[in-house]
Amino acid sequence: MERIPVFILSKYGDNCVMTFEEALKRLGEISEQMENPDITLKSAVELYSEAGELTEICKKNIEEAKLALEKIEQ
Repeated sequence: MERIPVFILSKYGDNCVMTFEEALKRLGEISEQMENPDITLKSAVELYSEAGELTEICKKNIEEAKLALEKIEQ
């Protein structure tokens, strides 16, 4: 039986420069991979962790866009 690491290293660091569109595309790819009934538990956990990081990247991009719009409106 394959052991799953307790701590999963970050795939995307704090200095990650990824656009909203790139992150969203990768999330779509992960979603498709997760639907595969033959996916291993280890792979599923790794993909789930990556998806969480990508979600945070998307949130940061959205927040930056909101701030830019608020600045324009002032």
